[in-house]
Amino acid sequence: MSTRLQIFILFLALQITSPLHAIDCGPTLRKIALLTVAPITEAEKYIYIAAPPIAMVWSGAPKWAAYTYVAGYLLWKTHFGNKIPSTGRGVMNYLSNLRLLNYDFTGKKILDVGSGHSRFAQVVDGIYRATGTQATALDKQVQPAGRNSVKADATNMPFKDGEFDLVVSSWAYTYWHETKVGFNALNEMIRVAKPAGEIRLRVLRSSTEALTDEYLANHPNVESFSYQVIPALTEKLLVIKLKSEPKTTGLGYHQDWLELHPEIKETL
Repeated sequence: MSTRLQIFILFLALQITSPLHAIDCGPTLRKIALLTVAPITEAEKYIYIAAPPIAMVWSGAPKWAAYTYVAGYLLWKTHFGNKIPSTGRGVMNYLSNLRLLNYDFTGKKILDVGSGHSRFAQVVDGIYRATGTQATALDKQVQPAGRNSVKADATNMPFKDGEFDLVVSSWAYTYWHETKVGFNALNEMIRVAKPAGEIRLRVLRSSTEALTDEYLANHPNVESFSYQVIPALTEKLLVIKLKSEPKTTGLGYHQDWLELHPEIKETL
């Protein structure tokens, strides 16, 4: 066996062996493990289709191996692509679009709302578990995976008040934005977030924010909020920071506010 083929086999083994077990390796290696779990979303098809066959040819493997890989990958995606964790909702996608590349997950409780197959929560929970971190995935339509997965509605979460340091929602809230479902889910996110906690939501860049801004500006538990530019071309990031001493009038405020705005649609 050639040296290059041995190197390729070792590389492939490292990719197959998830870095989730690198939990006692220190903060620097935890961050490296987190950043190398998934490729950038837009490069998925190029990385997964082109890179391995090129590496096989370079390492001296038989040509049939490259053809077999491409055929197997396409067959797998065709039949099982909607049933397995997709890099379309990969870890790097979350980290970059939710501006979490420099976030310290150590010892934090994280909630991913509308998580799909919950790859982000699984990875963060696995890598940082030894530090006391607990990442929870919540989704209504898909059964999330992982030790803290919850199948439930985002408008009625089965969590206590002030339970999470960080609440995020990537694709899901994008489609709830400025709807009654969205405001109900947003109220729940504020409820389950800890005092001085944070909420990060991807919202449509082309949509108006008048109602959302009014809602947040007057919410008794919201300290501040802002919009940030993210790599996603059609979306932007809404960052909400909560007050360190929340008031108990949040639910009443939410109900009263909705009654004052009967024009809000159930869904887009």
